[in-house]
Amino acid sequence: MRSRLVAATYRTVFAALAAGAVAFQLFAIHIPLGYSVGNYFVYFTNLSNIIVAAVFIISAIRLFKTPKPSQADTAIRGAAVVYDPRSGRGLHRVCRHRLQYVARGRRSVRHPSPGVR
Repeated sequence: MRSRLVAATYRTVFAALAAGAVAFQLFAIHIPLGYSVGNYFVYFTNLSNIIVAAVFIISAIRLFKTPKPSQADTAIRGAAVVYDPRSGRGLHRVCRHRLQYVARGRRSVRHPSPGVR
């Protein structure tokens, strides 16, 4: 019973962190910049973070309700396993590309300084 409580606590904490990060980005960054809420949910990274938070919450609840997950739980968990690393890999490629431009002395990706190589 103690190991289930510890696992449920960790899952709840990480669910709160994921949900908090999504909420912070939406209410502190996205909306104040003038973007719509509908536009926020178009981004795959935001959706995959919401799915990860849902998986942590569902799995924490399932630890005490039923020992065997349903097919829907398994499908959601599988989606999170595929979607989250995929969005992280895409974000890594974008950031790596931008950092290479900065390291070369260019100001931005879209408008590089003329004559700088």
